[in-house]
Amino acid sequence: MHGAADTIIPRIETLWLAEEFPAGVEREVLVSPLLRHAEIDQPPTLRETWQLVSFMADVLRASAAERFTRPRIGLAR
Repeated sequence: MHGAADTIIPRIETLWLAEEFPAGVEREVLVSPLLRHAEIDQPPTLRETWQLVSFMADVLRASAAERFTRPRIGLAR
């Protein structure tokens, strides 16, 4: 997720980073006009709000799924 109006880190860097993921690795990118550099700076449209909420829901779902499928590393008891 990256702010389209980010004045600190250009949004193109997020797109370049996404291209560096190996084939077969799930990736999703959202460049949103709602964000600058980690803050919301204007009232969002309904579409922009939906994009942001949907993106975050996907991130949380993927995180929860990984938590349950990732092998646990630790000492055997």
